[in-house]
Amino acid sequence: MLAWQIIKKFDLKANLADYVFRQAPTQSHDVSIRGGNEKTRFYASWGYFQQEGILRNSGTERYSFRLNLDQQL
Repeated sequence: MLAWQIIKKFDLKANLADYVFRQAPTQSHDVSIRGGNEKTRFYASWGYFQQEGILRNSGTERYSFRLNLDQQL
């Protein structure tokens, strides 16, 4: 059976996209801290990103971390 015959048989033409696609919500969180004194400075950050794909069973998830440290001698 061809795809168009299946769609016609089950009357999926109006809702076929609902079976395949969806909304793709995202989350993004970032935290950072910085400080120091006259001779030392530091900066640290952490991040998280998550996005569901518009196709079912797809998406991405990412973590990040950064640390900077400066010291004058």
